[in-house]
Amino acid sequence: MIDLYKRIMGHKKSSLVEDVQILCDYVEDQKIGFDKVGKARRLLIEYQEFQDELSSDAQSSAKGDTSSPKDSVKERRKELVNQLIDVEVELTECISTEEHAGVTIDTLRATGGANGDRYFRSPMGLYLMMLWVIMFSLIFFAMYCDFYITTFPEKYPEGSVVPERDSGLLFFYQYLNPFVFGMLGANVYLMRITSTRLSGRTFNPAKLPEHFNRLFLGTVSGGVTILFLEESVAIGESVGGADGVAMSSAALGFIAGYSIEFLYQILDRIINAILPSVKDQFSLELYNRKKRNLMIKKFEREVKAEKAKGDQADKTKLETLEQIVTELQG
Repeated sequence: MIDLYKRIMGHKKSSLVEDVQILCDYVEDQKIGFDKVGKARRLLIEYQEFQDELSSDAQSSAKGDTSSPKDSVKERRKELVNQLIDVEVELTECISTEEHAGVTIDTLRATGGANGDRYFRSPMGLYLMMLWVIMFSLIFFAMYCDFYITTFPEKYPEGSVVPERDSGLLFFYQYLNPFVFGMLGANVYLMRITSTRLSGRTFNPAKLPEHFNRLFLGTVSGGVTILFLEESVAIGESVGGADGVAMSSAALGFIAGYSIEFLYQILDRIINAILPSVKDQFSLELYNRKKRNLMIKKFEREVKAEKAKGDQADKTKLETLEQIVTELQG
């Protein structure tokens, strides 16, 4: 897996000529900017001819012929490179529209393959294949865990002596199974968004660390969800009455892995059930504090206005207002 990850990330670098070629193919495929594509292709041919000339000159130099002027070669190369940069900018402007949002040269590099074969030759196609391998491996392991757990009572009937190794494996598989289904759910979610972005040419390999983090969170979410719920739960009973949908712990683990929000909702409901009074008390204290601050500001303005009257100020009223401010601040 590490080697495959290096191969995927290794496709991030490419030459200027390759970038222009990639942009030409995409812009032409979208049927936009035909004049710019034609200009770019002519320039690519000219650059290739220049490279061929350099190769022939190098062979001549090896035979003792050094008549080629190096300064003119450098100037010509610099001129062609500058023209290629200008063409790349023009082609990039063609796809810098709302219709092609999310498409960049990085995403085109990652999702482009030889002969348009994105699913098996592009870097992100390799990543999608890696997700397929993980999915089938998880399915096989989950089936093995389920088989071991269900056949354990037949292998060791009640009252028989169970070897420590087998009892340890049973404990391990029982508690690992929800995490496996959580990882499977997260993997299916990643396959869905990867396939969508691969077909739309919007997948950026710089986002891969986020995918691995999502896979880890889905795994943890699938296992932790079962710690808060029983072996089966009726989804919808608390909302719509008795017409709920019975779900096994494996299904809950899969859903929790596919959608992290599922775990967050469970945690919110538990917190609201255990600490409703604490939450209400905190809200009440916050409200009273804001109300007291507003009253202090109001009376301070009245004190300031009364003092502005000078000798005509009502001393009794002023003393009363100052006393109220002092008590509120205390």
